[in-house]
Amino acid sequence: MGQQIKLILIRVNMSQKQRGLENRLDKSNLKCREAEHIQKTYQQIKVKLEDEQKSFGNTLDGMEQDIVRSVLSETLPPYTRV
Repeated sequence: MGQQIKLILIRVNMSQKQRGLENRLDKSNLKCREAEHIQKTYQQIKVKLEDEQKSFGNTLDGMEQDIVRSVLSETLPPYTRV
């Protein structure tokens, strides 16, 4: 009888350890999926910023020209305005 109780206790202990390991594995998998989602989001942001960077110079040049035109039109006499 004593041997059977020991075996039962060993099985219970092993089952508890197994559940604990399974829970840890589930948490690790969840964190991994979350990290992959975050990585994907940052990659999308990076791609968008790289696309915006390509046209940034043109946009900046256009804005600079608008400012120069605006300043010139305000400072030149009316008959010489652009």
